[in-house]
Amino acid sequence: MSKLINKSHARSDVSFRVNSYVSHQQPGRIFTHEQLIERKGITEDQRSAALKALSRMVSEKKIVRVSQGTYYRPKISRFGSLPIEPRELVVAVTKSKNATIVPAGVAAVNALGLDTQLPMVRSFFSSERLRAKYNVKNVKFEYKESLQYFIERFNVKDKEQRTQALLFWSALNHISRYDASCYKDDLSKKFNKLLTPQTRESFFKSLPVSMRWVDEFLL
Repeated sequence: MSKLINKSHARSDVSFRVNSYVSHQQPGRIFTHEQLIERKGITEDQRSAALKALSRMVSEKKIVRVSQGTYYRPKISRFGSLPIEPRELVVAVTKSKNATIVPAGVAAVNALGLDTQLPMVRSFFSSERLRAKYNVKNVKFEYKESLQYFIERFNVKDKEQRTQALLFWSALNHISRYDASCYKDDLSKKFNKLLTPQTRESFFKSLPVSMRWVDEFLL
């Protein structure tokens, strides 16, 4: 009997720690069960109880499961739970997968001020393969081997310059050489205005052979 009581107390203690951790998470922020386990000092023997406590909170709609092992505490409005913001998901994926994530498609073109079309789906390129399936509507991640090729060779350290260069890389992937002529003047002006000479030089040197066609549009 005493063993059963002790087990019950142990489960209650783990459940309390899980609830405490979740309640201190800022609404809208993503967290993983590994972060919870590390922060709350949950042992390997207690892991199963912690995961069950998280599952109960999902059933009770206190948290949302984004993918296996990844959750977020939703923001609440008078109309109910608000969907997760894509930038929060991007931050979480970047940290947990050690990946470079870049806006893809129309989003990259928009970010450079070259178009105003609004995408129905927020798409992102990833430098790493993402095995997890993210349960978030209208957000899609696509592994791009050419992105990994580019970032391995792009040796600019300045954060803002890297961000801008990656947007140009992504936008050019979307536009392609056959449609680039429609954007040629704006592309060239933006490229030379936003990137330093050193960044532009590294940009061209880092492109894969399949993208060397951009030289004539940006130089």
